[in-house]
Amino acid sequence: MKTLVQLFLFVVLSGCTQLVPANAPDVVQESQPVQEQLLFNQAFDQWVSTQNLNSLREFQKLHQQSAWGARAEIVIRYVEELHQRKLQLEEKRVELQQLQADNLQLTGMIEQLKKLLIELEQRPK
Repeated sequence: MKTLVQLFLFVVLSGCTQLVPANAPDVVQESQPVQEQLLFNQAFDQWVSTQNLNSLREFQKLHQQSAWGARAEIVIRYVEELHQRKLQLEEKRVELQQLQADNLQLTGMIEQLKKLLIELEQRPK
């Protein structure tokens, strides 16, 4: 009977000890992307609310080798590109306004020249 109890305890304890060490690294590796995703989401939410890329840049630096670090880098590049395009758009709007003002001025000058030409043609020779 004593041997049977010892065998039972041995089987139970050996089963328990095998679960923790064998699966512990996998659990850590699987939970790491989840933690990175949560951190990425926090950094992204901070950018959405403040329009400041510092949190995403910091996340990207800390997680360069992960998929979430790559996503942060993509978001940063897109945001910077969007910013550059907004600046270019504003420059083009200013240029368009100047061209419209010049066009209006030239149209006025053309009308004045037409009137002068008509007056010259109507003068007796």
